[in-house]
Amino acid sequence: LMTVLEKILQLTNGGGVRVDMSHYTRRVHVTGAWQRAMPREFWTEAFSRLKPRYPGGLFVAEAYAGSHGDLQNLGFDLTYDDYLYRCLVDWVAPAEIVRYLARVPIEYLRRTVHYIENHDDPPARRIYAVMGRDRQMAAAVVLAAASPGALLINDGQMHGRSVEKPSATYITQALEDETHDGE
Repeated sequence: LMTVLEKILQLTNGGGVRVDMSHYTRRVHVTGAWQRAMPREFWTEAFSRLKPRYPGGLFVAEAYAGSHGDLQNLGFDLTYDDYLYRCLVDWVAPAEIVRYLARVPIEYLRRTVHYIENHDDPPARRIYAVMGRDRQMAAAVVLAAASPGALLINDGQMHGRSVEKPSATYITQALEDETHDGE
């Protein structure tokens, strides 16, 4: 995994890396779920090696199962805020969202990535359209964008594209669209 991280950082000129399902590589998970010995925390060692070599690098963790704060403490710069995403998609009462934003430490929120669309789920437009909640989608966008932290906008999301997972055809079409937009 260290070799892969270093390769990505080299390819991005030290720009950064997003780690999919990063919570599964924590010692607590490996020793508990897999019942394997793991004497040291991988992420602590990885960041002690990588961050000095790539000081401007941004390390983003896709995080679930309540692992967000732990991953931030291990050295990730940002973690996904899947709780807010689930609230928005499942249309949790606005009062619960306000309570969540009020009870979570501001420093934690500043280190989270807010989003209304996840590449592993149906596109946001389809989710909200099925529920007949176009206004709620607009409110979700504003809430995600206004919350402290980073905002993730998926490729094509601002143009209303609804391809669930990009394919070579989708990427080619997107590039052609961008070329024609500039004419």
